Amino acid sequence: AEQLEKLGYEGASMAHVSGLGRYESRFQLPADWNASNGALLKMDNAGGGTVSVKVNGKEASMPDTRTLTVDISDLVRPGENEIEIVVASTLTNRMIQRNYPG
Repeated sequence: AEQLEKLGYEGASMAHVSGLGRYESRFQLPADWNASNGALLKMDNAGGGTVSVKVNGKEASMPDTRTLTVDISDLVRPGENEIEIVVASTLTNRMIQRNYPG
């Protein structure tokens, strides 16, 4: 909401944003965790943009575009893990919002 307020007009939404959004987080897995346990990353929404995922500095497979799910089992490890998600939205969003023709 705070980021949308910076767009400066009533009714601003993510459909009006173009560019890259970078999200980072850390999470812990138990000491007895191993890849046979499996780990799926499921994202709720990418606003129609494309998504790339890195786990512990390594690029994950491309998420399924329909379900926004990616298997990260081979990239996570027991203990602390770091995840980075980058969402790229289209410049078309901003052009539509500014009423560019065509």
